Amino acid sequence: MTEPSLRQLLHGPDAAKWRHATTLEIGRLAQGLPGVIEGTNTIRFVSHKDKPTDRISSYCRIVCAYNEHKGLPTEAIAVITLSTLVHQWSTSLL
Repeated sequence: MTEPSLRQLLHGPDAAKWRHATTLEIGRLAQGLPGVIEGTNTIRFVSHKDKPTDRISSYCRIVCAYNEHKGLPTEAIAVITLSTLVHQWSTSLL
């Protein structure tokens, strides 16, 4: 049996739980959700027209897991494919 996709989970009987888990994960990686979760500024969203021409978009896949032993049993994890990124970071940041 294969694991259900995020799309299937978001349209299934526990959709609200999975939507909440996904929102928390994306909010945590971005700038946070005031009063809910602190952000890490790992990602930021830009419209396609504002994307720098010297950059390549990365791919993000949301992986969902259920663990009844955790305080929040539904968990969404963002997996970002870094092999497609072109970085222009100062070495002092690494």
